Amino acid sequence: MGLTETVGYESGVEVRLASFVRTVSSDVASPSDTPYLGFTVVVVNGSRGR
Repeated sequence: MGLTETVGYESGVEVRLASFVRTVSSDVASPSDTPYLGFTVVVVNGSRGR
């Protein structure tokens, strides 16, 4: 399974990652000037009241 694929559960809930952005932490972060990947977690609640 890849990072861009949607994961579905028996309950009807689906989860996926989106909006990937490569960036570097600022000089006031700890650790500073460190590459990282930012992303959004998308959750679709299709559980129908379970």
